[in-house]
Amino acid sequence: MKIFTETLIPLGVLLLILILIKKIDHKINDLTYSILAGIITGIFIATKITFAPLFFLAIIMLDKYRNIAVFLSITAISFALGVLPVIERISYFQKFAFKVVTRDGVYGSGNIEIFNPARFFGNMIELLTTEWAFTCIFVFAITTLIINVFKHKKNFFKDKERKLLLAITTSLIVQLIMVSKNGGMRYMAPSLLLLSFAIVLIIQHFPLRKQYSVAFTLVI
Repeated sequence: MKIFTETLIPLGVLLLILILIKKIDHKINDLTYSILAGIITGIFIATKITFAPLFFLAIIMLDKYRNIAVFLSITAISFALGVLPVIERISYFQKFAFKVVTRDGVYGSGNIEIFNPARFFGNMIELLTTEWAFTCIFVFAITTLIINVFKHKKNFFKDKERKLLLAITTSLIVQLIMVSKNGGMRYMAPSLLLLSFAIVLIIQHFPLRKQYSVAFTLVI
């Protein structure tokens, strides 16, 4: 029976969101979060490389070096265990990854060219104009972050929700860059699943939301 790994990605995203919510609500401590996030991130990156941008979502929410070290270690171990069942075919993945990095086009099927500016920005524009929901929320997220950075300055990172919005936006940016390299909107799936979570945070922290709460919510 053939299993499509794309169908497993929503589970990984939902699990990561679940432990992030528990962390913000102080229902789990930072060490527990580091371990759980490492397990989820490592296993699902091994399942589908397009999950990789969510690595930044997980790690940005960590503060202490000890917890970061734990997260990185658990991620590496989980990734190794995740690829263990297909270790005999790892050479195929290495060849595929090499083609994707060193060639343009879908699946690295194009010419030998690590970076083609015209194709890269063309793919990016196509992605942003095709998926308007993503583009609108992406723009609102960046705008909200910029305004909050100027408003709160040194206190910006003291609020976990603002930090989480930064982590989500970083993941969106990394995913957009990765997909723009070779094209293919369906590879944006991991980040697209974060959009509803981002909307909640934007509504909470967007300036003037109280004055124009109804209109703002409708726009989002």
